[in-house]
Amino acid sequence: MAALSQDLPPPPVAGFTPMSRLYDKYLEFRVGNKKWVPRNYHNEYWGPVTVRFALEKSLNVASIDLVMRFAGTWPEGIRRTQDVARRLGIESPIGDDLSVTLGTSEVTPLELAAAYATLANGGVFNRPWCVERITRLDGLQVYEHTPSPSLAVSPQVAFLMTRLLQNVVAKGTAVRAGRELGHNFAGKTGTTNEYTDAWFAGYGRGLCCVVYVGFDERKSLGARMEGAHAALPIWIDVMRRARELYPAQFREFDPPEKVTALTVCEKSGLLPVSECYENKSVVEEYFLSGTTPYEYCDLHARFPMEPAEPPSLAALLREDRAREAAERPAGRIRRPHRVPQSAPRLDPRRLDWWDAPLLRFPHGSELWDDQAD
Repeated sequence: MAALSQDLPPPPVAGFTPMSRLYDKYLEFRVGNKKWVPRNYHNEYWGPVTVRFALEKSLNVASIDLVMRFAGTWPEGIRRTQDVARRLGIESPIGDDLSVTLGTSEVTPLELAAAYATLANGGVFNRPWCVERITRLDGLQVYEHTPSPSLAVSPQVAFLMTRLLQNVVAKGTAVRAGRELGHNFAGKTGTTNEYTDAWFAGYGRGLCCVVYVGFDERKSLGARMEGAHAALPIWIDVMRRARELYPAQFREFDPPEKVTALTVCEKSGLLPVSECYENKSVVEEYFLSGTTPYEYCDLHARFPMEPAEPPSLAALLREDRAREAAERPAGRIRRPHRVPQSAPRLDPRRLDWWDAPLLRFPHGSELWDDQAD
């Protein structure tokens, strides 16, 4: 969430979106004289993945990659993560090393419920309370709680996080909830080492519920008793009954202003090409306004595609050629056009024939043409 929050000072060094790419690969860290190797469930690594996919599959190593990159340095990433956690009502001690990214700091179910309820409430945090009002037998009201809401994160960031967590329910680690209750829910599973704790925290538009399963002492629940198997079934039973009693609390989440929906390739996170549709890897995702991708998918395209914006490379090179022509004497010459290595690649299918000399060859950056000025 801290990586998506462009409005919290200071803004992220690297602007991340739900479809930004992370790298899920083997990592090794030295902590003093010890070696720490974060691992995913089943010890699998997926390589380049999107933020959306990493959250969907609970990829620990990709989460560490995100924290290490979005703020420039990992200590600053941890500091900003701690700041967002405090804004969401987490008061328990939070560690200051990379393992905190994986949830190694212990929190209470009430704190977690308050944090997730903030997302359901459009980014507005309300400190939990138990007593709503106190009324005497004669009808005189002697106490009524007065909430003190505060904006923890912007409505836009809260909505993006909700969309990501809905994907966890739709086809991630909590897919069972999606099959039994539908997709108007958002949530996240949680499992600690050796299966000592199992969580599921989830919410609809107007109701949040957190289920924790574990012993008073640090003791394993048993093999494969992760959040999806131990806690999620309880959550489903509770929310199924809650939906029957309060159906109005489970409407769809409406996107706020300054959020843009865009069809993208779910593998690359970029604009889809025809091959993306052929591979059925096209999804609709939401972005903060101004952060939508403009490059085309480079995983499925048979040919490199020209970016949708900014101005095309062809136009920029024409301007450069016109400027050179104005500065040199007329005559037939042979000269190179040097293409910047960072320039976007063009699709020959989308160029006019007279643009052919402007194509970038794969084995070099110099293009030659004979031209009479």
